[in-house]
Amino acid sequence: MTAPTDKVNVPSFWEDHWSLENPDGRFPRYDDAAMMKKWNSTFWAKDGTTIRINNMVFNWAVPKTFTDKINVRSLKLMLSGNNLWTIVAPFKHRDPYSSSLYNYPTIRTISFGLNFGI
Repeated sequence: MTAPTDKVNVPSFWEDHWSLENPDGRFPRYDDAAMMKKWNSTFWAKDGTTIRINNMVFNWAVPKTFTDKINVRSLKLMLSGNNLWTIVAPFKHRDPYSSSLYNYPTIRTISFGLNFGI
């Protein structure tokens, strides 16, 4: 793993790290010896609680009284979606299902279907 430098692509929030010019930085210095030697620290420990509505399917069979009027034996409607809402996310800057800050987020899909019985 390469330590972040001015020449390595790093997230913008990392700019607020400790340095001689920024002694009150929010994050430790990028070449922190504790990070390099893998000493135990709770600095990066985060609550990983996630509340997410990932999959949802809605099926509806149209009542026979309506299908008789349009001369169809049966009619069913379907609506489904994936990756609909992340209500509580531990990280504001990335998708909780991705393993890296640089991954694209999971794509949201919404599908609609009709089933006619003639």
